[in-house]
Amino acid sequence: MKATLPCLLLVLVSTLTFSPGELLAENGDTSTGEIEITPFLGAAFVDGDDNKFREDWGEQEGLKGGVDQFHLQRDLPKNRRLTVKGRAVVPEQEYLFDLLIERPEDGYIHAGYSEYRKYFDDTGHVFEPFSISSFDLNRDLELDIGRAFIEVGVTIPDLPQIEVGYEHRFKDGEKSLLQWGSVTEGGVTRKIFPSYKNVDEELNIIRMNVSHEIAGVRLGDEFRYEHYRLDNTIHEQERNLDTDADETVTVDEDYEHDAFFNTFHADTHLNDTTYLSLGYLFTTLDGDASFNMATVPFGPEPFDKNWFSRSIDLEQDVHIVNANAVLGPYRDLTIYLGLEGESLDREGDTDAVLTEIAFGGAFAEPEAVIDSDEDKWGLEETVGIRYTGLPRTTLYAEGRWTQQDIDLQETEVEDGLLILNRETDTRVRRQRYSIGFHTSPFDRTTVAARYRRSYRSNDYDHEVDIEEGYSAFITDQDLKTDEVMVKASFRPLNNLRTTLQYQLVSTDIDTDEDTDPPSSIHSGNYDAHIYTASLTSTPVASFFLTGLVSYQDVRLKTIGTGPVETYEGDVLSVSANAGWAVNASTRLDARYIYTLAENFDDFFDEGLPLGTDNQRHAAIADLSHQLTDALAVRLRYGFYSYDDDAGDGSDDYTANLVAAALTMRF
Repeated sequence: MKATLPCLLLVLVSTLTFSPGELLAENGDTSTGEIEITPFLGAAFVDGDDNKFREDWGEQEGLKGGVDQFHLQRDLPKNRRLTVKGRAVVPEQEYLFDLLIERPEDGYIHAGYSEYRKYFDDTGHVFEPFSISSFDLNRDLELDIGRAFIEVGVTIPDLPQIEVGYEHRFKDGEKSLLQWGSVTEGGVTRKIFPSYKNVDEELNIIRMNVSHEIAGVRLGDEFRYEHYRLDNTIHEQERNLDTDADETVTVDEDYEHDAFFNTFHADTHLNDTTYLSLGYLFTTLDGDASFNMATVPFGPEPFDKNWFSRSIDLEQDVHIVNANAVLGPYRDLTIYLGLEGESLDREGDTDAVLTEIAFGGAFAEPEAVIDSDEDKWGLEETVGIRYTGLPRTTLYAEGRWTQQDIDLQETEVEDGLLILNRETDTRVRRQRYSIGFHTSPFDRTTVAARYRRSYRSNDYDHEVDIEEGYSAFITDQDLKTDEVMVKASFRPLNNLRTTLQYQLVSTDIDTDEDTDPPSSIHSGNYDAHIYTASLTSTPVASFFLTGLVSYQDVRLKTIGTGPVETYEGDVLSVSANAGWAVNASTRLDARYIYTLAENFDDFFDEGLPLGTDNQRHAAIADLSHQLTDALAVRLRYGFYSYDDDAGDGSDDYTANLVAAALTMRF
């Protein structure tokens, strides 16, 4: 837990701002505020894969406890008000502390710290034909994610509003990856061995915002400085079940950058029918990194490389300008316009040493110098209209056009020999058109629909290319996407409402290739149908019920043969919530979640199994009872289960969770 420095900072803020005696009102009167605290104790009992359970629900097996919530509110001398919120749960390492001191006539101080733990399963993929069909790392993969901040605001009327703040974010721990290692048996190789990453990342932010209104024009400027650092290590392993041999690859990544962002914006209502806004963003970034890949034992392919970099440098400057206008309504017609321009200049260079097994089994250590230079210019236009002249109906339409020109130059020199020199001019053209309506033709009935068509064209002109490798043979790629959404809501009774929705997303990809002879293929297709139904009912004043059912039918097809096969997936999701006020002091709440996935394909002869067939259940009930005005008790029970029909059972679990909490008010 990295809470020491932030907590000391919060204590310092509190001490400088008010004395302990000021937690009580003047003259010792304690009636001007309230304190509420809820300690709790619980336990989770898991039968099966406890790592998969905690990845799904964020709960660890065994005892847990702490303070579910803490809330303090006090009126302080000098018209100040103090609000403190908190939470602490172990062993989940979930912490929250939030402190706000404000005085309406001049400003506030706001500080806080939060941290939570994210869990990951340590099991890789499953391939049942192997004698060992799946593997575990036998590691507790946990990633702590946290944030500490302090900000001061000046809110004096008729003067510029000023906010100054500092923020620290971090990630620390281990997480699983989908970049699995190879397992070989009987001449068959499948990438199913789990891999993981050590994560150590920090981000420090200093920011200042100033805003003011002059003669009806609102002006604002936001400055932000970032220092980002990461020190991550990837661990990947390969196993041969025939020889019981294994090899490992360790990749160390270090990176840090300093970045400055400044955004200026202005907006005004010239009159009742004209609104204008203007914005400008400037960003500059300077970063450097290092990379080291070690293979043990060294060789053969693909474990035949030990690479490390002497230096990796990155510089980037970005300018973005936008202007917007809203005109209307004029006779029920409103028009909005937008224009945005972008300029990007990015330079990167790497000095690396590549240790390889050369021809004849000898070692070679060429020094590689890699450079990349990218310049991008872009322009985006938006035009939209909205018409409300029809009874109980709104019609709208929008068009958006984007033009980008990208110049990319890449070179690689190994021991003075030029092995890659590629200069690519890319023209990107995007168009998006939307039309739709929203209407209530009858009482208690609402219907909405939208249709959207999007085009994207990427035109690649490789002016220089001495390598002629991937992906330089692609000269043009076009993507066309159609989206349809229809939604209807009905309220047949005062206490009953239902909503039905359908969404369609369809994308086609066409690719032109510089082959001999040149070819043009339909390289991909994606279709998704999403059906959703929801219901809300309050049959009596003391009871409510909500439910949601969603079904997704997805298909992804790429052109080609081999391990890339057509993916077809079906996912059903169901959720329901109910609440019953038994009497004035007792309440019962319940929640149920169910998901069903049926999209597993074996592909034994072609490659890896894809998709999964599984079912997931969760049922949670809370019973709360108000013992006195200052004392309340809450009991919770939860049941969870997961069953993976496509696997070997290594991820299956059933779990029970019980907890009790006591809320005290002072």
